[in-house]
Amino acid sequence: MPMNNSAAQAAMDWMPDLGRELLHWQRGYPDRPYFKSGLEFERYIATFKFGYDTFLLNHRKSPAELQSKLCHQYKDGVAACDRIDWAEAEMIVSATWARLADADSARAAARL
Repeated sequence: MPMNNSAAQAAMDWMPDLGRELLHWQRGYPDRPYFKSGLEFERYIATFKFGYDTFLLNHRKSPAELQSKLCHQYKDGVAACDRIDWAEAEMIVSATWARLADADSARAAARL
């Protein structure tokens, strides 16, 4: 679902603290469905960074709208040694986008 205009504008007005964001995801590790047993959290960091980067570049669209483009960008832009299977990566990208969209909406509402 695309974000509303005020949330999209808010995305332009701030930059997430990546260290805090990674800590948020690490606290939930390994209870989330996209984490595979036996992989350390560090193995997912490049994918989380990809999710944040693509949100900041494409915040006016939803991951679903960009699905095939994101898949290609992930395969082309994330080193093979840092990539995970796209099925899990796609869930992480969607989760990071949802988290940022929620934060944007809250910030936009606070400005009203």
